[in-house]
Amino acid sequence: MSRKETTLAFGLAFGVLGSAPAALAATLVVDDDGLARVNNCDAVDLADSTTIQGAIDIAMPGDRILVCPGIYVEDLTIFKDGLNLVGKDPKTTIVEGVATNAEGAFPEAVPNIDLQANGVQIHGFTIQSPPSVSGAYASGIVLDGADITIRGNTFKVSGGDPGSVAIQTWALANGSQRLQDISGLSIRRNTFTSLQLNNAFGYEAVFINPQLQPVDENNPVTVFHNEFSGDMYRAVGISRPSTHPKHNTMSTDLPITDVPVFGGLVPLGIKLFDGDQHVLVRNTMDDGGLGIFAAGLTVNPESTGNIVVNNEITADVGVSLKSDRNKVVNNKITADSTTGIELIDADDNKIVNNKIKCENGAMGIFVDADSESNKIVANRLEDCGAAGSGTAGGGNVIGTQGSRLLNPNQPAFASDLNDGEQQGAPAEEAAGAVRGRPEALPARGGGSHQGREGFVDAPQAGSTTGR
Repeated sequence: MSRKETTLAFGLAFGVLGSAPAALAATLVVDDDGLARVNNCDAVDLADSTTIQGAIDIAMPGDRILVCPGIYVEDLTIFKDGLNLVGKDPKTTIVEGVATNAEGAFPEAVPNIDLQANGVQIHGFTIQSPPSVSGAYASGIVLDGADITIRGNTFKVSGGDPGSVAIQTWALANGSQRLQDISGLSIRRNTFTSLQLNNAFGYEAVFINPQLQPVDENNPVTVFHNEFSGDMYRAVGISRPSTHPKHNTMSTDLPITDVPVFGGLVPLGIKLFDGDQHVLVRNTMDDGGLGIFAAGLTVNPESTGNIVVNNEITADVGVSLKSDRNKVVNNKITADSTTGIELIDADDNKIVNNKIKCENGAMGIFVDADSESNKIVANRLEDCGAAGSGTAGGGNVIGTQGSRLLNPNQPAFASDLNDGEQQGAPAEEAAGAVRGRPEALPARGGGSHQGREGFVDAPQAGSTTGR
């Protein structure tokens, strides 16, 4: 719809309603052959632009930009509030990025889509990285602004060196617009996969950085109903409070490996680096790809008070907790060779009513000597082996009535409980928790705030994205 058509609609609305709206959006049409109009990409009318950036440049805040099928090789800059970018057909409306950054600059971001505005919507596209280039990586969408919606897109992400990203947020004050608030960000019903097979490092789908402004807990960031697959080393990384991954499906084609540039074991499903009160509900992390996750969910010491409910996880380690006051309830976990749930220097957690099936000699639940005052009750463990020595911390309530330990010839927990560590458990359930990590388990190293290791890392200041 042209500006002229918009003005007519505005006049009709004013005449009928008796009062004018604050603004009425126009629709601009983009077609790479220069000929299209609203509702007809094959029309012979002149389109508003042959490039998406050209339409953004002439648009007013709140306008709708309709993009006809085609391959648009361009990086985008969006600094206008309320723009609604709509791909006509997500299979054939392709935005291919251009810019990459040298490996030595990692994790500095050079956006393919630099989105710094409030209320922007992007939907109906295939959004793909530049082709993989040795010694370089792509930054994807880098965003800052409240109430942004990214939905119904297909992301095809190159591996790069050391790994490209599909969507990430500007960290703290790094965004040039200084919006510094991503409350209400919604990433939903997108598909993420590899641009190419056999990428050297794989890709990361979503990374939510910390923000400078106070977090609005009533307007959380949501990562909802997305599908993640392909050569992916991590689906979702989170460093901002009140971020809610829900109903996502994740698999990977990468094998478990220790990659020095990442600081440890990958691939990973969801990693909570920082921020409190995350809510993870009904996510599926499975072995449906060619590989398997080193860990389904990893929680760093800086992230506390999280809720993990009704998730299905298949991984070498299902849930790795190194933080306090989390609730892990009603999850279904298949542990492949290591541990269903592990607590490392983790206090005041509730591990309740989880179903853990162990394969390849894995153990059900591991509690180390520095973990105290945890409640681990009413869990069901099947075919879980026992291993380890040492002593769990004091005050833990472990293996109490209501737990079911299937296949008692392979108890889920070692039985070297000290006096006062187990409260109220019947004798036949005295196998409470593994008291020490077996020597055969892989070591978990430290690393950077990037999360390039397996299960824990220390903050790294000063990066462009904060990752």
